[in-house]
Amino acid sequence: MGEIITADRSFIYTLLIFIILLVGVATGIYCIKHTKTENSIINSSATKENFEAASNARAANISYNGTVSFLTNDSSYTVYVQVANTLQEREQGLMNRTYLAPDAGMLFVFGQPGYESFWMHNTQIPLDMVFISDNMTIDHINANATPENDATYTAPCEYVCEVNGNYCQEHNIRIGDKVNIDLN
Repeated sequence: MGEIITADRSFIYTLLIFIILLVGVATGIYCIKHTKTENSIINSSATKENFEAASNARAANISYNGTVSFLTNDSSYTVYVQVANTLQEREQGLMNRTYLAPDAGMLFVFGQPGYESFWMHNTQIPLDMVFISDNMTIDHINANATPENDATYTAPCEYVCEVNGNYCQEHNIRIGDKVNIDLN
């Protein structure tokens, strides 16, 4: 009877070692595959800066739930946006952010045309504020708003899209250009 128990223990120990090795191999394969995926993203059409921007967004738990496309005379430029629909989301805006990806922004949705005011209180990065009418035309641009500034910027609009400072100048986006908004 003693030999049977010893044999059973030996089998159990062998089985445990096999399971531990199997889990270790599976984890190693996953890590190698994951690293290759990240490296291929960096080396593919996406730039290292865009990859880092996506990593920063994931780290800050930022999810984009729409796009805004600016339709200029010569091209179309699209930014991925967080949508601020509620009063609380609109009041928070991009306050206390230290980084905004080059092709990202925030879209403020008001639901009806009116005069809306914005400021840069507790906003640490320069922004372009693009005021968009109900007919999807840019009516006003407050370019390169100064961080941490409590001056207010008011214009008629139904939407406002905030993007990095100088984005509009760099992409030749002007008053009168059309906008396409796609919300997920």
